Amino acid sequence: MLTDHFYDILDNELEEIINEYQDDETFQKRHSIEQKKSYAFLVWFIKLYNQGKFNKDNITDGDDDNSCDIIFSKRDSLGNKVFYVIQSKWNNKRKSSGKIDANDIRSALNNFDTLLNGSAKRGQNERFNQWYAELLEHLKKEGLAKFIFLALAHHNDKVEANISHFKKNYAPSIGIEVVDIDRLKCDFIDFRSKGFEFNELLVHHANPEESKITLKIERTFSEDQHAIVKTGIGGDYLKINHPYEAYIFLLKPRVIQELFKTFGFSLFAKNVRNPLPHSNYNAQIVQTLHKKPAEFWYFNNGISAITKIMPTGIGPQAEEIRLTGLQIINGAQTVFSVYSAYEEATPTEREVMDLEARITFRVIKSNNEDFNLEITRYTNSQNPIFDRDFQANDEIQVRLQKESFQTAVWYEKRRGEFRNVGVVPSCIKKYSNELFARTYLAYQLADPIHAQDTEALIFLSRLENKQGLYEKIFNEDTKFDNMRVSFYLYKLLNERYLEVITEKSDNEEQGLLVGLQESNEIESQINGDDEVSFHQVVRAFDFHLLALFRIIYQKYTRKKFSAEPNLALDLQKHFDKGETDTFKKIFLFIGNQLDEALKVVGDSEKTINRLNQFKKSHDYFLTIKFKFEDMEISLEDIDNLNLTEHQTVLSHYGFKVR
Repeated sequence: MLTDHFYDILDNELEEIINEYQDDETFQKRHSIEQKKSYAFLVWFIKLYNQGKFNKDNITDGDDDNSCDIIFSKRDSLGNKVFYVIQSKWNNKRKSSGKIDANDIRSALNNFDTLLNGSAKRGQNERFNQWYAELLEHLKKEGLAKFIFLALAHHNDKVEANISHFKKNYAPSIGIEVVDIDRLKCDFIDFRSKGFEFNELLVHHANPEESKITLKIERTFSEDQHAIVKTGIGGDYLKINHPYEAYIFLLKPRVIQELFKTFGFSLFAKNVRNPLPHSNYNAQIVQTLHKKPAEFWYFNNGISAITKIMPTGIGPQAEEIRLTGLQIINGAQTVFSVYSAYEEATPTEREVMDLEARITFRVIKSNNEDFNLEITRYTNSQNPIFDRDFQANDEIQVRLQKESFQTAVWYEKRRGEFRNVGVVPSCIKKYSNELFARTYLAYQLADPIHAQDTEALIFLSRLENKQGLYEKIFNEDTKFDNMRVSFYLYKLLNERYLEVITEKSDNEEQGLLVGLQESNEIESQINGDDEVSFHQVVRAFDFHLLALFRIIYQKYTRKKFSAEPNLALDLQKHFDKGETDTFKKIFLFIGNQLDEALKVVGDSEKTINRLNQFKKSHDYFLTIKFKFEDMEISLEDIDNLNLTEHQTVLSHYGFKVR
């Protein structure tokens, strides 16, 4: 999503807030539309990060506010009281495209210093005076606080030293964060398009992988308590000793609710799926807990987790287990749904849930990352899971997705994560990281053989499989700009096919995936007598054409501009303007050159053999690639081509090309 698009969405929502509160005296005191929007921006911010909840008493913006716009306190996940102090800077659309004024950030830091040392002056602003007094009392007891500078503009790197200095002076109990328009946009997408309900900006969750966690477990002793103590067999849990220590227990819903409330989504950092807050499956879990709590255990598979440290033995009458370093690897939907049901329930409903409902909890002690990954893979195998699901939490996948949010195409790192795309402009489209990876592999890394192979190990690490391609494609040099132009060129090659597919299914991505499958059917096409369309031929070699395009386009731009081009920026500029005829001519030029390179005059059998080698053999493709790299071209070789002439690499086989 471009910054301008996000600003338009935000601006519309600010106008809705102004209309909603038009009778409020606070808004009526602000006469200009800029003043009203500046105040509405504070309301919008609190609602976005506080699950829609808003209390205008938290806003101190006004006369004698000491440049402090919002002050409020809330409990963190561990029960600690935290004060939040926020200063905001609303900007018009023009200024939002630039960087935050460094002086504005430095001024905010100075104001925060003044508040912290107690020298801020009280005035006629009673809300500020009240909140400031409470803040000072809180700080005297070494309480936690977080200061936030909020601005509708891009981050300014010039103030990093100032921010670091503030952090160093007040750590660890006082934090500082600068929230720019890019952070707001990413969080907005998480909340509105992905359905996330928690964010670490105003909701702090402890790290379960570093925390000591105590879980109350349910014991179902038989009547003969003495026999249980004597034999150590209670029948209410299962213990596995080798090769990895593991237990299976029963937990009450309250234990699950407290666990998620404390740690939030960080419980699922090693999970291949994050919970989908609004799925039908979740609704069924919630309904069962509310309506049939006694039947819950029978209908639910439970939760699987790994832990770094676990007691070596649990007594036959123990009522709790102490773990260190917990991660839930299967059952994220169950955890979130139980939490949601318990949060929504009345005290009486909670009591009934805890009395009748039980959740199976399996915990395995392991510090072997390879084994942990295998557990995760196999415990999720009952539902369709793909290799790319296991990489969704990788920091490179997260970075690429954030980079994509600066554009009109979104990078989907996890299947089905964009559930509410209707809240963003219609010009935004999302595509899977698989499509981006394959086109990037062909265009940027010149490996069309693996790119076209639907069985290729795109998202599998070479540490798991020697043929894994993940590190080759995804590393610190992988930039979304290069992925995007690779993908756009692939779409350009498939545009005619997509016109037909989207008319039938309204699913452009599905059309591209079908095209990928069909591109591997070249043998049946070239060995039969069927009529073959120009675009069917192109699809059969689309990844090969992508790999060779980069070579020829670089030669072409060097000739035209007598300079080394920035290919990604140059290509994107032309795509943004809809100027793609030159690209099409280059693809046509490549097709004509392949005609000459692969054709054996008078021997169609040898020609077909070469064609199949070119499609399937990496070594043979490299031979052709080297010829293209050594090739001398002129501008006229490409500019003078006629796009209406469908010359192709199969034109000489005698096929009827429509």
